[in-house]
Amino acid sequence: MIGRRLLALGLAAALLAACAAPPPPRVVPPAGTDPTAPEPRWGALRFRFPWPPGGDPAWHLDLLFADRVLRPILEREAHGILLWRLHRRAVRDGAGHQLSLLFFADPGTARRVLAAAAAHPLVARAREAGRLTEFLAEQTASARLADTSDPSWPEALRAAWPHYIAGASRMWLELVHAFAPAGEPCGAAEDLDFLERGYRETAARLDALWQEEGLHAFLHHLNALFGYAPIVVIEERRLRF
Repeated sequence: MIGRRLLALGLAAALLAACAAPPPPRVVPPAGTDPTAPEPRWGALRFRFPWPPGGDPAWHLDLLFADRVLRPILEREAHGILLWRLHRRAVRDGAGHQLSLLFFADPGTARRVLAAAAAHPLVARAREAGRLTEFLAEQTASARLADTSDPSWPEALRAAWPHYIAGASRMWLELVHAFAPAGEPCGAAEDLDFLERGYRETAARLDALWQEEGLHAFLHHLNALFGYAPIVVIEERRLRF
């Protein structure tokens, strides 16, 4: 009888132990992040360059500012920037020739990014020399990833595209840095001319890489992700890459 009671008590204890809920896991935020930080929003930096009538855009200036001004900031604030992308354009309108950085970050990170770019010595030197006509910095109220994508696209594409262009932008910036002129200028007034010469050569090397390797390295592999399905190009011909 006593043995049966002991057996019953043992079974009851085992059942209670099995049913007891384990303590919830402790969630530890990634290093360098603030779990109470406000939600991220889109911010933007825009550099506008002179573009004389009848002339070509000075495309090498995009590379110069992307590598010398933006790259160090992006590396320093990488822990707080969730996504970023570069946009280059040259259209005869109010914006003209413009390089833009769009980045998705919490307000504190955004303020540091905007302030660091505004205080960069190359920005002041380029404005004094007439190589930079306007510098704009803004922190928007857009809190959705899709907010800065083309509004004419389907919603699913608008939400996913920032991830695609972020990778492409990072690859492009790494190539620019790999081809950039070695060493630092000495700080004299002619340094901007030194940098421009170097980044003209960088632009030429990057153009050559695009023309020689772009079809396979970029377009072919992107087409492969979509199962080599054909697309309609500007000339309305169907191509596979």
